[in-house]
Amino acid sequence: MLGEKVSTILRARWVLPILKPPVSGGYVAIRGSEIEYVDTKPYGRPARDLGNVAILPGFINAHTHLEFSDLTAPLGSPGQPLPAWIRLVVGHRRAQAAALREDLASHRENAVRQGIQESLASGVVSLCEIATRDTPFGAYDSSPVSLCVCAELLGLDPAKMPEILSFAERLIDFELDQLPGWASGVSPHAPYTVSLKLMQKAVELAQSGCGPLVMHLAESQEELELLANQSGPFRELLESVGAWFPEAFCPGTRPLEYLLELTKVWRSYVIHGNYLAGDELDFLVHNNERLTLVHCPRTHAYFAHPRFPLAEYLKRGISIAIGTDSRASNPDLDFMAELRFLAALNPDVAPSDILYLGTYAGAKARGLEEVMGSLVRGKSADLIAIEIPGRNQKDPAEEILGGEGRVIGVMIGGQWIIEPPG
Repeated sequence: MLGEKVSTILRARWVLPILKPPVSGGYVAIRGSEIEYVDTKPYGRPARDLGNVAILPGFINAHTHLEFSDLTAPLGSPGQPLPAWIRLVVGHRRAQAAALREDLASHRENAVRQGIQESLASGVVSLCEIATRDTPFGAYDSSPVSLCVCAELLGLDPAKMPEILSFAERLIDFELDQLPGWASGVSPHAPYTVSLKLMQKAVELAQSGCGPLVMHLAESQEELELLANQSGPFRELLESVGAWFPEAFCPGTRPLEYLLELTKVWRSYVIHGNYLAGDELDFLVHNNERLTLVHCPRTHAYFAHPRFPLAEYLKRGISIAIGTDSRASNPDLDFMAELRFLAALNPDVAPSDILYLGTYAGAKARGLEEVMGSLVRGKSADLIAIEIPGRNQKDPAEEILGGEGRVIGVMIGGQWIIEPPG
């Protein structure tokens, strides 16, 4: 950017840098693909006034499965046990594969692209995606959204471990140089589908240079029962689909053993973590630079889990980021709706902290806090404009999260992907 001039100056009723207090009537100057400054004046240069909007960093969705983006409603019914829902997911995948056959890859590619566009429309500029073995890598090749795509590892059969790992190796080696922000990672799915041995192999892959490592962990009480005693609904499910391999489990195993493996990688995501014990939560606190707990508010509510103690976890120092999960457990991928839902459930958490979780915290989880997640000079100009029709002059974050204003503009790398009207 050496020698480039400021190309764009934007003005809005509010500018929310995230790491600094909101700026009323603020200006954001952009030089090439980066932010030049955030200030209260344009220094004599012409500015584009976006009007009654707030400008803030683009949202970062820390967890989703885009393969389900074609669904018009979640699978199953609210409050059902997780093993019963997993059975529906298995059935959905098998039925789709049988019905589509040679068209499956094309269908899956379209679903992924649809999910990216839906995410973008809600202000998402970066997301962490879990890719299955039948997801064509080409589905990501024209994404305007910065992507971290993690290979989902599924399977307890030790004989199939080389085949499972080869998929992750292919994704890690796959390069999309034309996509800024592209990264690949590994996602050993969950303790009920991944043995500790496969988990350790996934860690070795992640240590070789890719990242982050992403794992669903302590998501349900049924998972804890399976780990402790090799019994319960998850064992019944695995037996019914021919996927039960008792040698993959060790009696008395706890999520803590998986957390220990996750800390061997520079950045790891603990997805859901709804039923972590006290010492396991302490472990998250002590390893909060490496481990991020990813909370998916509307999916959490869909399964009727006990209330997620957000304020308590933040006070303890647990690193938390926000994800939408997928349309298999969520009505949509609207990240703005996700944050508003979270804010409504947690009036004891400041609205500015909720916005922090949806922006800077997601960047920090990826180790990209020097690149995105806040409006600071030198960072990528990844920002969004949100309508704020109200007149609250004291707390624009509360106005954003408590209102119904739409995302009307999305800029990535200094270029409008969705340009505001006017």
